[in-house]
Amino acid sequence: PNFALAVAAAARGEPIDGAAEEIVRLAAQVSDPQITWASIDGPASIASAEGRLADAAALWRSGVPKYPSAAVQWLWTTARHSIRLGDAAGAKADLAAIDERGLHTPRDEAERLGVRAGPAALDGQTAVAIRLYGDALRAFHELGAVFVEAQTAIEMATVLDPTIPEVAEAVESAREVLIRLQARAYLDQLEVATQRTSSPSREPQGAQSRDTSIV
Repeated sequence: PNFALAVAAAARGEPIDGAAEEIVRLAAQVSDPQITWASIDGPASIASAEGRLADAAALWRSGVPKYPSAAVQWLWTTARHSIRLGDAAGAKADLAAIDERGLHTPRDEAERLGVRAGPAALDGQTAVAIRLYGDALRAFHELGAVFVEAQTAIEMATVLDPTIPEVAEAVESAREVLIRLQARAYLDQLEVATQRTSSPSREPQGAQSRDTSIV
């Protein structure tokens, strides 16, 4: 299948049985890294859309040494997934790996805010987490990175009490974005996150392979 179409279909929640395996099979027939990187990104993106966060993070991390040009983008995503899984140490390790590369673009600085917010939330530092998440969301919005903004809101609702006004506001904004993008799979993940009623999730949502309990 077409790589981009398969990933988009997964985000829309459409059935894509066997697509990940087919992407890997086709990529194995060529040697150009501009194509073979899809053997990592395709299955990982599909796993992410399906809520299999641990699987997605493991796939992306496995590709970092071989595809350094994609490493930073992948590591930001694995850091967000680690936070949703309650793995603050994993998120901090991803952040350290990115910091070693010395990148400080506006997008990277926005990502840093979110990755610092997650561990703070998991550590019970609610006020700090809310401030950092708010700064991250505003930065993503200004950059026009609406999908990442929505994913950050899902993460925020996962590690903080979704009834907190700032969290509820971020969730509503993310819901509008995901509906507009027709990203049904991620919209479902957002709804699962908002169904929680307790404060910071000390029990990682979806520590299993299939963790639609959310990004």
